[in-house]
Amino acid sequence: MGVFDSVTSVALNSALDGLAARQTAIADNVANLQTPNYQAKRVQFEDALKAAVAEGSGAVTATTSRSLEPTDTNGNNVNLDT
Repeated sequence: MGVFDSVTSVALNSALDGLAARQTAIADNVANLQTPNYQAKRVQFEDALKAAVAEGSGAVTATTSRSLEPTDTNGNNVNLDT
């Protein structure tokens, strides 16, 4: 078993993938702050990681979903405070 095949390495790799997905979603939200009808993106990762670690699964993925928060008058719902 190589160093990159260990459970810890797989979990860390998945964590980094999730963090990268979160940063991409944040960058998209900031870039589209003034875009009419843009729906903010959220990345749900921590819960999936905790569940995968608890059950010993090596496969963890981050999911990106559209926010259902109330929209502004231009239809945009990006909130920089969250």
